[in-house]
Amino acid sequence: MSAASPSSVPPAGGPCAAPPIRKGAFLLGFALAGFFDGILLHQILQWHHLLSGLDGARFAAIGTQVLADGIFHAVMYVIAIVGLWLLLRHRGQLGQTRATALAGHALIGFAAWQVLDVVAVHWVLGLHRVRMDASMPLVWDIGWLVMFGVATGAWGRWLLSRTPPAGNPPGTPWRGAAAGGTLGAVVLAAAVLNLAPVAPIGATGAGDGAGQVTLVTLPGDGARSAYAFAQRYGAAIIEASSDGTVWLMNVPAGASRMPRYADGAWVVAAGGWGGCASWMAAR
Repeated sequence: MSAASPSSVPPAGGPCAAPPIRKGAFLLGFALAGFFDGILLHQILQWHHLLSGLDGARFAAIGTQVLADGIFHAVMYVIAIVGLWLLLRHRGQLGQTRATALAGHALIGFAAWQVLDVVAVHWVLGLHRVRMDASMPLVWDIGWLVMFGVATGAWGRWLLSRTPPAGNPPGTPWRGAAAGGTLGAVVLAAAVLNLAPVAPIGATGAGDGAGQVTLVTLPGDGARSAYAFAQRYGAAIIEASSDGTVWLMNVPAGASRMPRYADGAWVVAAGGWGGCASWMAAR
């Protein structure tokens, strides 16, 4: 049997991935940064929404803010799908890619989103800041940029500069495939967490297993959507915002879980007003 020519031998996992793999990993990291920002800062901590920095009655409505957040997440889904498609379409090259190279390009994509977000969205466009209620928002912006932009990007560059381990045999596919599968699993997990049903948090002193949820509705359609939601789940309206777009409801124990969206209303929190009420009061 004749020896294979050098050009026919698969690469031994060098520091540089093929261009489609680099792009795919970069786009996945970029999208994951968007999910990280949106889920942590917009939904869990509720430090800001996408358009929190804009003035006017239209943007003060929480329904408009949540809608903008949803569109932002939808764009991140598209970017993540493109990244996954590139990796799957070139899975032969993915199998020859070191896990550290794949992770490095993904981390650089993650850092690229953070830099773009802080510089363009926060400072140039002024759509929001990291913490809208901070007395010195610039300090929070710079701290976030250094931690998740500069440091994460430097980590990615360090991974790309690492020397491949000695004796790494050519044609060993599991490292790159495992890293790609891990990134894909994280994207899927973010999607599931973002769409998962909500379990109401028990109201203080309720004593009957009831719980509370916070809803947002679109301006001008709040009452209809809120009453339709209340009728569907047997809920009682406790309080509503002055513009009729945010509703606090008490739901019976039988309605233990419910979808994020129903009858024109979005369930944005399990429990009381929380960060949404604080943000609205600040507006």
